[in-house]
Amino acid sequence: MLNFLKRKSKTETRSTIGRLMEAPAFAGKIKARKDRYLDRVKTLHLVLPAVRRKEDSVLEIWDSTRFEAIANLWATPGIDIALIADAKCHGKPNLPIFQIDFRNDHSADDSDVGQTCLGIRHVYQYLSAVGEEVFDPQSSPSKLKRHGKRISDNFSALAKANEAEWDKFHYDQAGGHEIQSVPLTIFEILWRDVTRLSKNIAICTKFGPDFQSGVEYRRVVAKNRPDELKRIAEVERDILPLNDPDDFL
Repeated sequence: MLNFLKRKSKTETRSTIGRLMEAPAFAGKIKARKDRYLDRVKTLHLVLPAVRRKEDSVLEIWDSTRFEAIANLWATPGIDIALIADAKCHGKPNLPIFQIDFRNDHSADDSDVGQTCLGIRHVYQYLSAVGEEVFDPQSSPSKLKRHGKRISDNFSALAKANEAEWDKFHYDQAGGHEIQSVPLTIFEILWRDVTRLSKNIAICTKFGPDFQSGVEYRRVVAKNRPDELKRIAEVERDILPLNDPDDFL
């Protein structure tokens, strides 16, 4: 950590160290929110998964689904969340998780790295299951298989690209060069991808796998129900442009 203090302005040093400390705290916040959600499910006897709660809105299903999915990470015995959530663990040779083949279901072992990768796969397995249930083309295994794809492909590609960003970060750190920004952690990449997929699942839950056709059908069915037409318009106007439900909630 002291290397960050060499030939850097005070502002840059505070910004870099602050970002490094912020990363594991972010994972802790997500875990706390996940725990509160599961407590609410238990207390109110809510149906799981959220895609089966017919009364919930697109936004509610979106937010609920991502917490249900990420819960599988912490539910996996032997994971070390610091490996993917602590920025100080990232970069060669500190993060062997970069070398894991997320497409290979048999690459996990009993080590903390192997179990953490297994936890990540459990997250995507959950999303695959609910995606299959609502025929989501971006998460349904049967639909993805037709195109030779898997649900975790986007995450794997981003994680691999992230390795090069961390290599540059550590090179700049060691050489005392100006650090423009601290790359995302693996956990942050995972959470963003889970949020993206959960949005698609939520939309498919309410409108079917073809959004435009689903909207037109709902409009016809609800032509004499102004409240329902208003909700459909709100989804198109307010929900579709969002990348994260927190931006609306």
